[in-house]
Amino acid sequence: MKRGVEDGHGGDVRQQACRRFDQSHFCRKIPADFWSDLGKQLRQTRPNVLLLGECETPDLALKPFALDYGWRLFGALKDAANGGDASKVEAAWRGQRDEFPPGMPHLSLQDNWDTPRDVSAFGGAVGAMAAAVLNFTTTGVPLLYNGMEIGNAGGGVNPHLPINWNGGDPRFPSFYRQLIALRNKNASLHAGILTWLPNSAPSQLLSYTRSGGGTEFLVAINLSPSAVHGTLTAPIGTGWQEVLFPGGAAHAAFPQIILPPQGFAVFQRVSIQSPC
Repeated sequence: MKRGVEDGHGGDVRQQACRRFDQSHFCRKIPADFWSDLGKQLRQTRPNVLLLGECETPDLALKPFALDYGWRLFGALKDAANGGDASKVEAAWRGQRDEFPPGMPHLSLQDNWDTPRDVSAFGGAVGAMAAAVLNFTTTGVPLLYNGMEIGNAGGGVNPHLPINWNGGDPRFPSFYRQLIALRNKNASLHAGILTWLPNSAPSQLLSYTRSGGGTEFLVAINLSPSAVHGTLTAPIGTGWQEVLFPGGAAHAAFPQIILPPQGFAVFQRVSIQSPC
């Protein structure tokens, strides 16, 4: 027996969805208790399982997701790289800290399956590198995705193109090797205290320190597509030495900050001194 096309029996699914459901249906979430119970059951059989949530929801943090996508920080970072207000990056970080349980980590995103490649989203190679410096020196868990380490520009959202490992930008491999080694070698960059430092150009410039384990880093990043001439307006002491990356030029000593569009500067001191 043949059945005619009726609601719920074939036909144009998109049209049926639009006709039979409104926005409130699509906004409903699976209850948090479901995920919490699922996490408990999985850990009974796999105690070391890590559950990654492709979300950023306080009521699912650590119950069961031990890590989630840091969407709000990613959005603020991308907006700043395209002329938006850089101070919203700090605000997004503070929101993650204040609204989630203590110790809840978030992925530090700049590229993933649901977004264009970072060299496009952040205004080119230099912007992608500036975003990487932030993601590898703040408190999140950096994500390397789909050939970022060679500056892969192939594919858009939901990419299916093979990565051309012989292509990309020749600056990226050595840049990422040094950045990853710096983070791995220094506990202050993956487990230290992050302190935001005020500066005279907050709409363009991020400035902060990471401290712990006998080392301290001071990072300044101009996320904007325009050059910045500013100063740090907080005391930082002396004894800083710049960490130079491949092809990078030395920068003026703090408290002055002079950075090109989407430029960055990283300084380190081994023996932490009291601010003078």
